[in-house]
Amino acid sequence: MAEVFATVLGTRQINVDIRGSLDGKPALTASRHYATVKQLLREIVNARTWIGFHFRGTTEAGVTLGQSVAMWTLDRYVRPVGDEDNTAGDSE
Repeated sequence: MAEVFATVLGTRQINVDIRGSLDGKPALTASRHYATVKQLLREIVNARTWIGFHFRGTTEAGVTLGQSVAMWTLDRYVRPVGDEDNTAGDSE
């Protein structure tokens, strides 16, 4: 998600607010602000580690894998409007 934000916005300074939950219930008023991709990634790793879902090393490996998958997907399926080389999936 962080890599997609950075690529779509064209900067690693993403300034994004992500809405979450309050006391375990969905709440549109609860949100977190991330100025950079690095801040978002750090919080993702910390949250999954602190809650006990994963060890830090496996979570960091997951971030690396997620970045690779995001870039692969963006390179193949997300094209700028008017891109002349928009032939993904076309057969001749």
